[in-house]
Amino acid sequence: MYNIRAIERAFKLLECFSVKRPQMGVTELAEHIGLSKATTFRIAETLEQLGYLHKDDSTQNYSIGAKVLGLGQVFLDDLDFRAISLPYMKEIRDRLDETISLYIVVSNKRVCIERIHSSLSLRRVVAVGEEVPLERGASGRILLAFSDINHNIDQAIMEKVREDGYTYSANERGEGISAISVPIRNHKGKVIAALTISGPSFRYNEETVPRYIKVMKDTSVEISAKLGYKS
Repeated sequence: MYNIRAIERAFKLLECFSVKRPQMGVTELAEHIGLSKATTFRIAETLEQLGYLHKDDSTQNYSIGAKVLGLGQVFLDDLDFRAISLPYMKEIRDRLDETISLYIVVSNKRVCIERIHSSLSLRRVVAVGEEVPLERGASGRILLAFSDINHNIDQAIMEKVREDGYTYSANERGEGISAISVPIRNHKGKVIAALTISGPSFRYNEETVPRYIKVMKDTSVEISAKLGYKS
């Protein structure tokens, strides 16, 4: 196991900064990392020259620089929301035993990028890669409600979808098929996918639908939080 002391000290200094402590001077930084002011100053100045720290000329305090923000953005953008969503999708299927699907927008159509099928013989079969018009079905409404894509759905309906945080459909994509869909948000709050549960309409009744809605909304919050979204 290798340990380069200079690199370790530099990262410890960067880790001193937080939301509660966005700016710090050399004295305070030295106290936090347990080094002399002279050594701390040299590390801070080097990081400032490289763009990882910013120095306020008037106060001589340091704050996180643009380079750190850029690295953080690379991490956030590289998060595979499909892989993150999959365990939650399996958990829902195991609890409710209905087909669970994940949809995104591609060329103004909704496309299934992941699905977990119900174990029941009578079930909604969804194929990965399946393209469907956005204006039909629960997942399409979710994706449209939180996008700038032009559509013909009544604005009052879309406003209700945004307010409720879910939408329910019956017999829209096929006779006897019902679905409930919720939005998945990334760290910026942008809706990047629709998580959907679907199956035969006779299993979607006054007893099951409220339970399905709660499970789906709770899961939407959990996955979005994993992606960095803070509601």
